[in-house]
Amino acid sequence: MPMTTVGRLAGSARQTVHLRHSSLTRVFVTDSQTVNTMRHVTGSIRWLHLSDLHIGHKEHIGRLPNLREIFFSDLRELHELSGPWHLVLFSGDIVNTGAEQEFDATTEFLAEMWAVMKSLGSTPHLVASPGNHDIHRPRTKNNPALRAFRSWHPDPDFRQEFWTSSSSPYRKLVERAFAPYCRWYDYLPLPKPSDVSLGLLPGDMAVRVAVDDLRVGIVCLNSSFLQLTGDDYRHQLDLDVRQLTHVCQGDHIKWLEEVDLAFLLTHHSPAWLEPNRRREFDADVYPPGRFYSHICGHLHEAEATDHSVGGAEVRRTRIGASLFGVERSANDVERRHGYSAGQITLTSSGELLESMWPRAALLSQAGNVRFVPDHQYQLDKNHAVTWSSQRLVTPPPSGSDAAPSQSDRVQGEFSLLVDVSEATAKTALQGVPRTRLEYGPQHRKIRRQEQLAAEQLLHEKRHVWVISDWGLATREFVASFVAAFGEHNDLSSNDVFSIQCDEVVNTHVLRDSIHKQLGVTVQQLFSRAAGLPFCLLVLENLSLELTGDAPVAADNDIRSVLQSFLDYCPSLYIVLTARYSPRWDVPLVELRALELPDVRTYVQHHATGGDSLTDVETIEILYRRSAGLPVHLDRLLESLRYVGREELAGFELDTQRDAQEDVPHTLERAVAELANSPARYSKRSYRLLKILTLLPDGERLEQLKYFDSTEPLFPRNAAELEGLSLLQVVQDA
Repeated sequence: MPMTTVGRLAGSARQTVHLRHSSLTRVFVTDSQTVNTMRHVTGSIRWLHLSDLHIGHKEHIGRLPNLREIFFSDLRELHELSGPWHLVLFSGDIVNTGAEQEFDATTEFLAEMWAVMKSLGSTPHLVASPGNHDIHRPRTKNNPALRAFRSWHPDPDFRQEFWTSSSSPYRKLVERAFAPYCRWYDYLPLPKPSDVSLGLLPGDMAVRVAVDDLRVGIVCLNSSFLQLTGDDYRHQLDLDVRQLTHVCQGDHIKWLEEVDLAFLLTHHSPAWLEPNRRREFDADVYPPGRFYSHICGHLHEAEATDHSVGGAEVRRTRIGASLFGVERSANDVERRHGYSAGQITLTSSGELLESMWPRAALLSQAGNVRFVPDHQYQLDKNHAVTWSSQRLVTPPPSGSDAAPSQSDRVQGEFSLLVDVSEATAKTALQGVPRTRLEYGPQHRKIRRQEQLAAEQLLHEKRHVWVISDWGLATREFVASFVAAFGEHNDLSSNDVFSIQCDEVVNTHVLRDSIHKQLGVTVQQLFSRAAGLPFCLLVLENLSLELTGDAPVAADNDIRSVLQSFLDYCPSLYIVLTARYSPRWDVPLVELRALELPDVRTYVQHHATGGDSLTDVETIEILYRRSAGLPVHLDRLLESLRYVGREELAGFELDTQRDAQEDVPHTLERAVAELANSPARYSKRSYRLLKILTLLPDGERLEQLKYFDSTEPLFPRNAAELEGLSLLQVVQDA
């Protein structure tokens, strides 16, 4: 087979990797520049990550001394676990309104903090990036330059002028807004890195620090420069590659090659970027492998994600909680307070270890607040979470300073199978749980057109969506057409991996769910499965968050993620089930309740049915009582073992019994939230739902409006049920 050499690519000092191409093999390659491959170094760097202090907020009045004491006390405890610290990384919102007096109060607070750390044996350097609350905003929105920023995204000429003209009124407006922050940081009497280069925007800077032989680079980019008003800027921000290039002295590739480990520090996570700007950010600012991780804040919620698309190097995001921010957001969502310590160690064996000690504020039973280990994370006995990956170089022989040869290169972060035979793949996947697709003969005999359509789409597209509601025997339908697909293509359907997705709200959580439910990462699963002649991934009960029409970033688009799965595992096929069709064109088959002919076929071939139950009268009773739902037909047929057919019409279905088909968690949660809601209108909506459960064919709202004359029902109640996916609106013929 031909050999393809992937050499050094732009933006990294990367390994040369040989890939063997075949129809059944793909390799996920870690080609990171996060650790410089031209040097062999060992050592550790340790830091504190703080975010969203919000000094000056009205909530701090009278409370700051208590908060300070609680925080300093926990610093002493955390230092024993994770110190001494070399850096304090602050990801913005240091103050609340950008006022001078707030910065003065912050200086006093940080001076006390540094005194505490010095007493513990740490004298870290401060590295900070500004947030949207560090802006001294224009007093009026009528400023012409400020109004012009409304055209930032639709007008490329405006953006070009902003980035290329330092004298433009728009750049001057941003500089004035951040002037108090810059003065504060420049004159702050605390240790700061000396190797600093500044960038296009206030707050943009790149620093380099050395810890023993380890050279670390931190690129700070201002993600808040568009947030000049108090409006909602979700999906409206920008981080431009020109910021990165300028701050790295005109050549960010060269600058990054001169460090052993690189971090990106901003206030906002990439989720806040406008979708087109997000695609540019992913391509130009933080392509896979450029930085070890992206450290940020703003959300007031701690989060750590490792995300890879299409087998590329992992993008790591570490979002810090608010240290002393507001306790509730504008929409009354409680925010959790905390901070973290971190460490990266490069070992002599070539391993890279990242550790994080997350801390969270907890209200104790005694009524006081204290910081404790944050058990939202999977913590070890040292109250830390640790990630391990392999560096891109094998350590040279003892006493040798020579750069490693090609033969010394290691494969990277994941255990990969290059020449994957079927036997090797099965051995590698031995510990990965399979799903057994089960169905009865009655399921193979019904919905023949839908089965053929699904089988054909699976053959042509390698993935198919099955749109189905509860009670329609979705799993059995999937099992039926997959079995037929295997029979017609001489393939075994034993390698089926199923993921429950009813609580998956984005593709990042989807990857985490695959890891948690199967015990292997996405890359490990598909690289090992590449040697199988056929494997099936079933994503069950996809949520509206994944299938709705809200704008999403490129790497959070379920369509692109599915395609990356299929591209890198040629033997993979995917079946997705959901209650509602996606808002875009997909290969899909929609299941509905069974009509009379299919009810008769279902009963005829059912284990507890048979020809004796297929007379017209019995089938009509079964059809009416079941509403064409297979799950109800199963119960009714079972009941015929104990009651006569003449009693069937009045037989009460036991809806409390466990069904063969599990009720999706999202459905249970939606009903429970409605039932327990204190809102008056929601209580009426719940009553409407209960009424409709007694009417299998539905009813006009106007006929139900005065079902209870004291509390009439309104279109608003129907709209609430529809919004929760608990009601279908059917237009009259």
